[in-house]
Amino acid sequence: MSFETARDILTAVRAATQRQPIVQNLYVASFCLVYLMNNIWAARTLFFYITIPLALIGLNFTVLRATLRHPIFLLTAIYFLILILTSLVAPDVRAKVIGDHLLQSVRVLLLFIVTADLIQRDNTFLRTFGLFLSAAAAIAVIINMLAFYDGARLASGSIFTIRLEGVPGANVYYNPNVVGVIYAMACVAGASLLASYRLSRWQTGVVLISTFLLFVATMLTQSRGSILAAIAGLGIIALLGANRRQLVWLGLSAAVVFAALLLWTPVLEVMAERGASLRPMVWSHYWTMAQERPWLGYGLSYDVTLRHHGANLLSAHNIILSAFVRGGIFAAIALLCLIVTCLYMAWTAWRANRVVMPLALMMAGFVATAVDHEMTATSLGWPWLLFWIPVALCLGASVRERPQPIPAAVRSGS
Repeated sequence: MSFETARDILTAVRAATQRQPIVQNLYVASFCLVYLMNNIWAARTLFFYITIPLALIGLNFTVLRATLRHPIFLLTAIYFLILILTSLVAPDVRAKVIGDHLLQSVRVLLLFIVTADLIQRDNTFLRTFGLFLSAAAAIAVIINMLAFYDGARLASGSIFTIRLEGVPGANVYYNPNVVGVIYAMACVAGASLLASYRLSRWQTGVVLISTFLLFVATMLTQSRGSILAAIAGLGIIALLGANRRQLVWLGLSAAVVFAALLLWTPVLEVMAERGASLRPMVWSHYWTMAQERPWLGYGLSYDVTLRHHGANLLSAHNIILSAFVRGGIFAAIALLCLIVTCLYMAWTAWRANRVVMPLALMMAGFVATAVDHEMTATSLGWPWLLFWIPVALCLGASVRERPQPIPAAVRSGS
């Protein structure tokens, strides 16, 4: 193939991706597959080997320059770099672990670049993303419930006392805390559409049903962090949403679900009986670890697992404390600055265009990760849905250098 032929092909592909929403649809499909498939490889293959290359071919270079110098992009790169550098002088150094983190860091940053480009290129991208992600997650909830609540569980009446979790062969993830948090994030993504966009009747119906199912499923996982995340995200939507009429439907639905669970099921009672779980002990243990190596941390390769009465606790259950343990005080400061910057940028973007999804998702992700999880660079999976996608949306929504007119689909009806 000659150079001229290759250039003509790339030009044709670039033109096609800019005329048609090819990349947008592939992007959305990649994350829907995380919910719909029983393995992660289909989503990763579609995103890394098809979506990313096509997106890079059609990049708007003006948006790319703005993205590369954006504070969110720079702070994320600094955080990843600190983790890598401190891992080189940690007690346990493994080249494979550090090399993998470097690869995943590049992938996360590519996610930022592509997401920002799609948001700037297409005013309907966030609406499409939220609509299909919440619908796909709701379908996954139905499949999960049918597989999990078999005849024995239904006959014993344990539907509200046993934590909903993933089922091998039906879901990618099984841990109820992970299942709960990805349901909560999809719930917030769908609900945010009711607050920011004038949806058609069928779209409103799909979002309401999806949000309802996802909120119920989140409650049934009994994951306190996930439930708090959903409530935080929905609270932001209720406070800042522009479309009051559709917000009334959202509020009534949430109130009915919560009241029904409170009055007629033991779900809240069962969660209350678990108290604070092991978190105070876990936080104390990892705080002690962080104080022993406050400047450089233990690195990415060191096994920081806490073993307690047969349970393996893999992280500090707080991403700032986990960053402190892994990369020292500077990693913790970089991650904290990243979170604050994301919230601020999402707030300024909401003031400019009244689209609440980035801020609501970022607040939900922040609340969830304040009481669970560790956040380093990983491949596409639940950490992206919980944290890196919200960060990418905050970046993409705020990358414009001056406010743009509010799209007609976003304006509130009176």
